[in-house]
Amino acid sequence: MDHGGGGGGGRAFEMNYWLTPVPPPGDLTIIVDWPTRDIPESRTVIPSDVIAQDASANVELWPWQPPDNDEPPPPPRPVLPEGGWFAQHATDDPSDG
Repeated sequence: MDHGGGGGGGRAFEMNYWLTPVPPPGDLTIIVDWPTRDIPESRTVIPSDVIAQDASANVELWPWQPPDNDEPPPPPRPVLPEGGWFAQHATDDPSDG
């Protein structure tokens, strides 16, 4: 779940959340509790048919694709000033670190 914005003031606030991925089949129970604000634990059940109805309206814009590999590409080698210490001691072997 990710926070999607919200606002309000006084005694009314509204918060929006992105729920991803879509929950598995069945009712979704949301439980909240905020003891430091004297808000006791409460539960809200969202019926599975409501979730399924809303899920059918979802549009996947950019399907997830796994990366080609897990390693990021190496950074480009820096351009070293001629005649300096680094230029004198650098090697062309990338495994030389």
